[in-house]
Order: sequence, then structure tokens, then C-alpha cells
Amino acid sequence: MLIPNKQMPTSKLTKTDQKLFRGTAAEVHGFMSNEDILNSIGCNFNVDRRPYKIQDTDNPTGWREYPEIQIWHRDDNMDALGVFGKRRQCIQPTTFIDYFRQFCNASQKEISLDLVGTLDAGKTFYMASKLTNDQNKFEDVGDKTDSWLVVTDYYGESKSPKVMVLFNELVCTNGMTRQIHERFSCFSHLREMNFNDVQPVLDAAIKESQAYNRIKDKCIKTPITMETAKNAIRGFFDDEKAEMLKTRTVEKILEEGLIGGHLDSRKGTAWGLVSAMTQYTSHNRTKAADQTDERTFASQLDGSRNYMNRKFLEYLETQMLATV
Repeated sequence: MLIPNKQMPTSKLTKTDQKLFRGTAAEVHGFMSNEDILNSIGCNFNVDRRPYKIQDTDNPTGWREYPEIQIWHRDDNMDALGVFGKRRQCIQPTTFIDYFRQFCNASQKEISLDLVGTLDAGKTFYMASKLTNDQNKFEDVGDKTDSWLVVTDYYGESKSPKVMVLFNELVCTNGMTRQIHERFSCFSHLREMNFNDVQPVLDAAIKESQAYNRIKDKCIKTPITMETAKNAIRGFFDDEKAEMLKTRTVEKILEEGLIGGHLDSRKGTAWGLVSAMTQYTSHNRTKAADQTDERTFASQLDGSRNYMNRKFLEYLETQMLATV
């Protein structure tokens, strides 16, 4: 997008960042208006709510309405977003962006709105800010991680906005998220925020980053044999004879196709095993350049793939790392 009389700034997003965020995503610059941002992802719309109705010849209007059932539409093309009860309130897309901008402004320049995206033609919105804390961790072993604070909102599902930290392994673009359970009050009340509102969320994000780095460091320092790794995969899936496709796929990745497998941090270590699992959830269940790719990313953020990654780490912590 060309902005008259302004020099386009250098992009803050790396090629790895661009591979991580799927769906329709665009970088955000400080000079962009909310309308500019929404136009950049093809979602400059308001949500229009209308009661469900059916034809009824016995009704003078010819229709019978059910106000307790509300259908949400995009007001630009009238595409349906979701069906909800009448009590569910809507944060409009431009208000959603305003909230996050207020959040960033109240952070005392610790974060900025760096990226915005949408999945499934506007049914899910997300905004992201790259965190600077601990970004150089593990750089000495060539296995660097970037951390992103991500906020999601949903127009196609009955979910409240969520806040999470998304970790991106730069060698392989494997993604993993950790949920932040601090109350994100700015999404519940139309009021001006201050740093006291923002600090608990930022503190929680930093703690999640530190926790992730601790388990990664522990996994890197834990040597394991291929036999031990396979036993862990089969134990986690409860598939002793490797009869399930997912078991065999993760094992094959570990043996033959592990991205970054040449690194000392992944060669014969528990971190290599974790990376095989996250490679499976990030890439092997993806069909590029179609909606399945979007669904994979959505699932990494807040779905079964996120759940699998988290449970696998917990499994290794309790079943393997304590004994190896």
C-alpha cells in the first residue's frame, strides 16, 4: 500500500515471521489508521447483527423472527460470520484495534502493534507484538526463539478474546503457544487504560517466556537415544506398536526429516524430540495455500495442535526429563 508523501519504513518482520503467521496477515506501521490496517487484510467492515427469521404466511409481515437467535454478518458483503444468542456483545474490528493500540501505548513503549491478521474471511482476528525479552537466548547454539504476544478475538465462535505468547523456532518455523490467564480487562470495558492495567499481562508474558526457555534449556541438556525417543512418542500416544499414522509420522520426522537436526541442540537430545512433535503439528498436518493452512495456524494458537504440544512437554517433564 502506497502512502502519499511518506517514505515507506523498513519492515520489522523477517522472512521467518512472514512464514509463521498464516491466513491474511499484514505488518502494521505507526502512521496507519485503523481503516488502513483493516483494508490491508481485506476486513474493513462492521459486524451487523440481525435476528434469525423464517417465512411465515400466517404472519402479517410474511416473516417470523426469533430475536433470541442473532446472526452476525459482515456489513460490507453480508457474508455470515456466526450465530449467537442475543446476550453476546460484539467488539467491532476497529474498536478491537483501538483497544490493542491503547494497550501498547500504556506499556511505556515495551510493546507495539506489529502485525494484524484474520482467519476464515474475518471470523477470527488476531493482533501481535514481538517481545524483545530473551530473544538472544540460545543464539550461541544456533537455535534461537522469537516470542510474540498475540491477542485473538472471535466473530465465528462463542469465545472471549484470548491473550497468549506464541514461540517461533527460527530454524524450523515451528510454533507453540502458552496461554496467559491474567484478566485482560481492557477488552471488557470501554475506558482509558493505564500501565497498571497492562503490567499484569506483560509480566505474565515474560513469565511464560522464561518458563519456555527453562524447559527448552533442560531439553537441550538432556541426551536421549533414538530408542528412548521412540518409546516416549509411543507412550504419549498410547500406541506401543506404532499402529497409528501420527506415531509413525513423528518417528519418521525424528529419524529422517527433522528440520535443524544437524544442530547439537537437537541431535540426540530431548529438544530434538520436542522439535519433531512441533514440526508435526506445525507443518506435516498442513496443506499450503488453502484454508487448511489457516485452520492449522488457528489450531496452533487455540486448538488441538496447541493442546498436543503443551501436553507433550508436560509428558516429557514428568515421564522422561526427571529420569533420563
